[in-house]
Parts: sequence; C-alpha cells; structure tokens
Amino acid sequence: MRIKKLVCLALAALLLLGFFSGCVQDKREELLEKAEQYLRQGDCALAVRILDTYLEQEPENITAKELYAQYYHATEQFLLEAEAYYRLIKQAQDNDISLEGYYLACAAAYLQLGYREDALEIYQEGAARLPQAEQLRQKADELDAQLHPPGQLSPKPDENGVYHMTVPGEKTALEVIFSGTEEDGALPAAYRQAIESFEEATGHTVSCQTLPQGVPLNENHIKNGLCFIGTQKELDALTAAGVLVSLEEMREEYPNLGEHYREELCGRGPDGKIYALPAAGGWSGLFINQKALKSCGVALPGEGYTWEQFLRDCEAIKDSGKIPIAAEDTEAGWGPWVELGLWNNTPASRQSAALPWTLALEDMKELYDKGYIQKTEQAEDASEAASPFDMLLDGEAVFMLGDDNDCANLAAALQRRDEEPGSLYVTPPPVKDTAKAGQVVGDLTGGWAMSRTVWDDPEKRMAAVSLYSHLTAANIAAGGKEAYLFSALKVSDGAEEKDMLKKMLETSFFPLVRGMRPSTLAEVTAAEGGQWLKILHQVLTEALTPQEAAENLNQTEGQGLQEREKAEESNAGE
Repeated sequence: MRIKKLVCLALAALLLLGFFSGCVQDKREELLEKAEQYLRQGDCALAVRILDTYLEQEPENITAKELYAQYYHATEQFLLEAEAYYRLIKQAQDNDISLEGYYLACAAAYLQLGYREDALEIYQEGAARLPQAEQLRQKADELDAQLHPPGQLSPKPDENGVYHMTVPGEKTALEVIFSGTEEDGALPAAYRQAIESFEEATGHTVSCQTLPQGVPLNENHIKNGLCFIGTQKELDALTAAGVLVSLEEMREEYPNLGEHYREELCGRGPDGKIYALPAAGGWSGLFINQKALKSCGVALPGEGYTWEQFLRDCEAIKDSGKIPIAAEDTEAGWGPWVELGLWNNTPASRQSAALPWTLALEDMKELYDKGYIQKTEQAEDASEAASPFDMLLDGEAVFMLGDDNDCANLAAALQRRDEEPGSLYVTPPPVKDTAKAGQVVGDLTGGWAMSRTVWDDPEKRMAAVSLYSHLTAANIAAGGKEAYLFSALKVSDGAEEKDMLKKMLETSFFPLVRGMRPSTLAEVTAAEGGQWLKILHQVLTEALTPQEAAENLNQTEGQGLQEREKAEESNAGE
C-alpha cells in the first residue's frame, strides 16, 4: 500500500508539474478530481499532500479550499468516531452483544485516517477478547499479512541496534562458527544468551561450533551463517577468499545496520571495506597525569604526537625529578611498549614475515638506558607491590601505556581513593611515522562477520541479518567484560567504570582516534616460546645486543609461523 501511495504521489507531482508549466485547464480540474476521489476513498493523507502542493501555487483557488475543508472535517469526524467507539469498547462488558461492532467501527475509523497499525491493534485486541468473533480475527489476519509479510524485519533496529523479525516466516537453520575462544571452547555467555533469545523470539535454530585454540578460521568453515573472527590475520585471509560480505553491501538493504559503531575503528579488509563488527575490541593509549605533566613545564600532547616529541618530554620530566614512564616488570607491563616499538618500526607494506625486533628492542633499550621507564618489581606480598596505576595517580610517574582493560583498574583505584578522574588524560600512542598518527592498536577480539553463502540465500538472509544484529548489539559485552562495553569501538556506553572515566575518554582519547592498526601482541607473546620477556631483560642488561636477540626471536617466530601454517593446512583438509 505504501508503494501504491508513493506511485500515486509521483503521478500527482507530474500532473502538478505539467499544470504549473502552462498545461491546459483540464489538467487542473483532473488534479482536483483526484484529490476529491482520495477523500471519498478515505485516503485523506494522500489527498492533503496533493492539495498542499496545489495551494502553494494557487492559494486562492476556491475548489481546492473547499476540498481542504472537507479533509479537516473528515479527519475530525473520523478521530472523534474512533475515540467514541474506543470509549464504548472500554465500558462494555465481555458479553455485550455490541462489542464486536464497536471494534469493527473503531478500526474502520482508523483505516479511514490511514492509521493502519492502530487499526490492526484494535482488530487484534478484539479478536483476543472475543474468541468467537470470526470476522475480527479474519480482518486482523488479513491486515497483519498486508503490513507484515512473512520473514520481514523491523524497518529500523531498536535502541541496541537489533533488527527484530516482525513475522519469522519459514523456520531457518543458521550456523555460528566461533574462533578465539577460551581453552574449554565454551561460547561466551553474552553471545549464548543472545542466540537463545533470537531462537525464542523467531523460532529459527542456530547451531554453534567453537574452534580449538590455535586453529584459525578459514573459508572451509564459512558455510551457512556467521563467524566470529579472532584476529586481523583471519579477517584478511577470509576477505581475500571472498567468503565474507562487507557492511557497505549489507547497508544497501539495511541502512541502519551497525550504526552504533564508530566505523573508523571496525575490522576492515585489504580493500578498505568493513567486514567485521566487533562486539568487543581493544585499544591502547598513553595515559597521562595532567597535573604532574604541568608541574614539569611540559605541554599536554596534541594530535599527531611524535616519538621524537615524546622523548624530549620524557627528558624534561626526568630533569624535573619525576619518573617519565611507569611499567610493571611483567608481560602486561612491558608488552604494550614492545608492541608499540614493533608497530612504529614496521613499514606500511610489510615485506617480510619477520617482525622488526632489532629496532623495537633498540627503542626499549633507549627508554631504559636514559632512565625514562621505571619498572616496578614484583613483590612476594602482592599488597606491597608497587602499582603503575598508583604511581600514575600519585603523580610519581607521568606516563603509562595502557589499554581498555586498564580503564577498569584505574576506575577501581580512583574509587578506592574516592577521587575524580579530572587529572587524567589519555591520547593515542606516540608515532614515528606521522601517517600513523591518531591510530590505536586494534586486536580484533570479537569481530562478527557474515558469510557470502547465507547472504546470497534469499530464504536465509533476513534471519541471518536479525541474528547478526543480536550478536553485535550495543548491550553485549564479550566474555562478560564490562570494560569492552565502554570501548573505543562503540558509540554506546554502559560499563561500570563509565562514571569515572567517561569524561576523560570523551574529551581526550576518542576524538583523537583516527583508525585501527592490527595488533602484533599474539606474535609478540608467541616469540621464543613465550620467553621474549627473558630475552628483553638480557638486552636491557647488555647480555645480548638487540640484533642478536632479534635473530633468535625472528628465527623462533618463523618456526612458529611454519607450525601454524601446517596446522591450518591440516585443519583445512579436515
């Protein structure tokens, strides 16, 4: 019916164009006759649109004014009629013989006004109240079928980004392939609950498969549904194989899909298009104690903060008697700095599988030798251990490289201190290549993507889109980690720590972020069988040169790559 109205509107517009371009008198009369006809048919909305356009050009036309008066009279009449019958409905007893007639008359008045959804509600209410009223039930079914054809989705998603199925239609079987799981292979509770609610609401079925750790997704897994991509490497491989559908293509049919995400931070393929909407994702940033920085006479870093500027600021901070950088002597403490060094020294187009360990380790040694990075030793008693968070909040240290998980730790520390986060600031990490300015590490921990196979299947597409929106909803936290909800990846908020850090992130970090860069953390922690931290200590104490350490690390990484490739080939064969 909506299409029919649009067609009628287009015809009316053409008639008006012809008339006001100098057409003959009969065109004008024909147009007014159409408006009058629509009024008689009860299609008041279309009639008034024609008259509005007509009266803009001919404001003194008597016939048009008279028709306009009829419209308002009809509108007022039908509204009063609908209200009157609904009052009778509410006052009537269930055994009132007139009740069915009241419902039919009330719905008819709404239909005359063009309020078809309201009319449907009246029919459905009457059919539920009067099970024996066959006419009410028949009219409800007919109008419902017209308004909501089987298998249709809601025109727009709800506040969480979920497209609900108005009428599920034929039952559909979908699949979800999940990569990057815990060792036990369990699907995170948030996703499991989303799938269960989808099945309950629609009647469709979803079978789930979780891949063992270390077994990457490949095109043989992507058959009949959605996939959860664990790493950027998996995303690149699946995109290259042509088995995924881009968000841009899906939005041609569902324009509001994923609108609650910051698009510049989503998972993109080599062609620059978005293929994965992370229900969770990480970011890294340089946390700064503004008060401590100011006391050192150093300006707050702005957009495009360079490595050279960072080193100069560290020197000024050190000269002022404060510790430039706080980092715990653990993988969690050193890892972000090593990763930053690897990324800072990796060319835009990586020619070799080997990571630039030599340059990265040289950067770490420079920070250590110049006294810029203060490692906090682990104590036997955890309560006595120096915390980089406390050092930062106390103003003993000025910088700390952290991620979205650290938000929760900082929030907890602030809560213990009963303090506000006004002195804290976070900015994207310093870069050597200004082309990378404003980017952050993006470990794709939860990128949901849709397979080309299910998208191209007209019987499954709408169900798959609805499931896709359930799994990427704004109120889902991957793995139950609230910190991910309040991530740079999503526009929405909802994490417990938001009251503490929301203002800081919104005024400093988020506006400066310009894009994601793939994480190398998995490759870092896998290097030398996970012994990279021991090798780093050997470099810092000059037991090994950066080049010697890099040779060992790259050799081990190469062996690791070969082993992973063999595992992928074996898995593909299965």
